[in-house]
Amino acid sequence: MITNTKPSAHSQEGLSRLVSLIWQHRFLFTACLLFTGLVAAIGYMRAPKRYHSEAVVALDVRKLQALPSESVMSPLPQESPVLRTEIDIIGSRSMAERVYANLGLGQPAADKSSKNDRFVTASNVDSYVKAIEEILANVRVMNDGRSYTIYISYTAKDPVFAATVANAFANAYIDYQIDLQTTATRRVSDWLGERLGSLQKKLELSEQSAAAFRQKEGLVSMGGTNLQAQQLSGLNTELTSLQARLAEARARLATATEVLQTGEGVGLTEVLSSPTIQLLRAEEARVIRSIADLDQSGARMNPQRPQLGYQLASLKSQIRQEVMEIVASLRNEIDINQKQQSEVYQNLQDVQRAMSTASMATVHAGQLEREANANRSIYETYLARYKQMIEQDGIATAEARII
Repeated sequence: MITNTKPSAHSQEGLSRLVSLIWQHRFLFTACLLFTGLVAAIGYMRAPKRYHSEAVVALDVRKLQALPSESVMSPLPQESPVLRTEIDIIGSRSMAERVYANLGLGQPAADKSSKNDRFVTASNVDSYVKAIEEILANVRVMNDGRSYTIYISYTAKDPVFAATVANAFANAYIDYQIDLQTTATRRVSDWLGERLGSLQKKLELSEQSAAAFRQKEGLVSMGGTNLQAQQLSGLNTELTSLQARLAEARARLATATEVLQTGEGVGLTEVLSSPTIQLLRAEEARVIRSIADLDQSGARMNPQRPQLGYQLASLKSQIRQEVMEIVASLRNEIDINQKQQSEVYQNLQDVQRAMSTASMATVHAGQLEREANANRSIYETYLARYKQMIEQDGIATAEARII
């Protein structure tokens, strides 16, 4: 259903009365509007001019690596909370104090007609605090949320002063980063230097303790092998050699004994090498040939025949006597060898007992050496890091730049 609504007579009457009232007082309304506009214009013309200056700082995601070693401070993580923190640092009171000191704002500012942009000499704490508060009130630090760029703006009546303070905040932030790295590097370097002194003393004491204990217990090491182990090896080698020589001497003695029994000693080395036996053998052979010649000639009743027989018997007796001396020498050699074996075996047992007794000392010496090696490793690690800190001193770079 379509309905037609018309304004009521009461509402039309109210609107007519309002228009009539405005028309009757049109001069008063016009005067009020003109007066308000005039006051606003005069206030705008008399208000001091404010200049806005801005400095732009970009966090550098690249890191200068002058040395292969790591720096004391890790680079800034490129994350939103870190960026927010850096913005807070730039707008902090400590950064404002840096700017105040760098620009010498205790002296009168360039625009002396402005109370807001003029700082009197900081003769007391109140004036200094007031100056810092004024700097903080006029500075603004922000980021667009899409980049690592930080915008530092400052508002003042003097455009030059506004630009100077904005740039001073940017430079103060750069100096702050460099000072932070330099201070941290030097602090760590000083601490490492002090620590190295105590570590060096500890290393010397541990090495001296290990060496003194080894010397006291007789645990001398030569070429990475314990001295007692070397002695044991040498004695075993000597004992084996003596046993081999004893077996050889016994074999020669058996041969010499057989020579005495059979009267044949041609194969015996001692018999063949004896000059006396060689002469006796030669003489024996001559006598035997003479007897054979007499027998072949049929002169068995020759008066030389008995004499040659006695001479042959005498030669055989002398040869037997020489062989008996050789046998006695071999037996003496065997006796000496057996005594040497007994001494070596006794020494071998002594060394084995000494090694058994020194086993606990060896374990303790190993513990002392491991402690000394651990101290040496720690000392070398600290020393290498200390040298790196010395090389890094003076090459600190800021992780931001003014663009």
